Amino acid sequence: MKYCLLIFTLLLAQGIAAQQCEGNLGENIFTRGDFGSGSENIPNQDPQIAPGYSYVRTGPPQDGSYVITNNTGAWSGLFPSWLEITDNSSDPNGYMMVVNASLDPGIFYAETVDNLCENTLYEFSADVINLVSRATTNHTLPQVDFLLGDQVLFSTGPIAQTEQWNTYGFTFRTDPGATEINLSLRNNAPGGFGNDLALDNISFRACGPSAFIGIDTDQTIFLCEDENDPVTITADLGNSGFNIMWQTSNDLGTTWNDLPQETDEQISHSNFQPGEYRYRYLAAPTTANLQNFKCRTISDEITLRVLPLRYMITDSICAGLPYPFAGDFVMEAGVHEATLRSSRNCDSIVTLDLHHISDPDLTINFDATDPLCTGDSSGTLLIADGAGSQGPYSFFMETNSVLKDRVNQLPAGEYQLLIQDRYQCRDSVEINLVDPDPFEIDVGPDSNLVFGESISVEISTTQDLSNINWSPPDFLNCSDCELNTVTGIQTIEYLITSENNVGCEATDTLRIFVERGSLPLYSPNAFTPDGNGINDFFNLISPGQAVQVIERLLIFDRWGSQVFEGKDLSPNDPQSGWDGTISGQEASPGVYVFSASLRLIDNSVEMRSGTVTVIR
Repeated sequence: MKYCLLIFTLLLAQGIAAQQCEGNLGENIFTRGDFGSGSENIPNQDPQIAPGYSYVRTGPPQDGSYVITNNTGAWSGLFPSWLEITDNSSDPNGYMMVVNASLDPGIFYAETVDNLCENTLYEFSADVINLVSRATTNHTLPQVDFLLGDQVLFSTGPIAQTEQWNTYGFTFRTDPGATEINLSLRNNAPGGFGNDLALDNISFRACGPSAFIGIDTDQTIFLCEDENDPVTITADLGNSGFNIMWQTSNDLGTTWNDLPQETDEQISHSNFQPGEYRYRYLAAPTTANLQNFKCRTISDEITLRVLPLRYMITDSICAGLPYPFAGDFVMEAGVHEATLRSSRNCDSIVTLDLHHISDPDLTINFDATDPLCTGDSSGTLLIADGAGSQGPYSFFMETNSVLKDRVNQLPAGEYQLLIQDRYQCRDSVEINLVDPDPFEIDVGPDSNLVFGESISVEISTTQDLSNINWSPPDFLNCSDCELNTVTGIQTIEYLITSENNVGCEATDTLRIFVERGSLPLYSPNAFTPDGNGINDFFNLISPGQAVQVIERLLIFDRWGSQVFEGKDLSPNDPQSGWDGTISGQEASPGVYVFSASLRLIDNSVEMRSGTVTVIR
């Protein structure tokens, strides 16, 4: 024999309090407070709920106006400081009220609630959000008063820019003989710069005693089908004097049915047919109020779940595999029966009707892609589906972990892909991923260069190149060329990196050894400035690119007098240098002395001197 006692404790809230209900609530009797729902972003009809405010049909509203909308983010002209929000519900098309405060404080919402019960405690609440974003500064904060008639019963104070909905409200008791009240909301801050808000889920409910259940926190009691002792549920009303009426639901709480005769503190449940049964009760100070949904409150729910004595399992498994049953394994097909004790301490007679499935010849639809580059892990396996049996199908590789529809980062190699069907039958297929031909580059042998000497280097490759990079980029014709020119300035090592058309990378190195000994420079010992275009000028000659510029060339006669000065002359230029004249007159044949200052390609400076003979 099992006996379950459920205790509902009712605590009566006393007096008028500027706070939300601390007990149980009744149904929301103000159904217009969620502003409805619709696919139209702003409905055309003016609901006429904001005295002194104008209703606009495009967003955003200006000062002193409001809209009903399901999404401020759909407005093309939304103020930069405003939030993009939807209403505060799970309905994607649910409406809310958006208010841009008038310049002067005043009422922005007013409605009448009628058919109330006298001397009854109610809760009035609403969800409010400050529409101005956190990042916006120096904006006025909304401050909302909740009024009944002309009396302020609650004030929100400044509503911060938290970008979150907040629920505000209060409880109050109707006066004797009062069956109708006027509800209104007043904004106490000026508009113009800020003071923008949205309003939703205005609720008006009867507030009653709290209901606590002194059993498991999931509020569910499990019963056994083979029991026959009725279960008694008890509501502890204390000294509140409240009247109750029990209700029951057989469709998981979707609909509730009154039990008009069940008005005592206790109710008995004697139905032990397997299923789920829910109970709750309505509470009100008087029997008249108990019949009026606007005047009563609803207790917490309690669920009785009757577990069946007999269970029937029909299943199939691949022939030859063990089937777990009653703490053991069954190998034979057919009907098996076991008597067990459930986790809820109920007897359970379980009948298993087991069928064997012969080899279904499973196949796997897949697509394997070889690695893109030799030695990397870019191979992939795309599993489309299985066939030959009944799904769902599971797929495995060597690790026995269940695979998704795609496996990435596979190196070349042999793999076994397994498939398992609904009945645990398995099959496999061998997959071989192969590396592509190696991608390689070769920049040739290392080189020895004389200072200023240049060589051409061409990259040879086994595949087409997509991009090239020479590092460092010093002393090169370019840093991304397949055919490059290297100038010997100093000993250096280059790392050449390239990719082919699928992103594979190959590298090679090139070492350039530079000999910085005697400067490769030639100075003619004679020239013939006779104007025939041949050997008419004296200049220094430097093979390669060792000399950037001859910064200064001086010529002296046999007595040491300077007869010529040239600046910033180009080396190797046959038309640059001394033309064999002194102050516009032909120099006399004979031996002359020269001195030259040379700026080299590495920006160092060297001096050269010698003699040259003028022949006429």
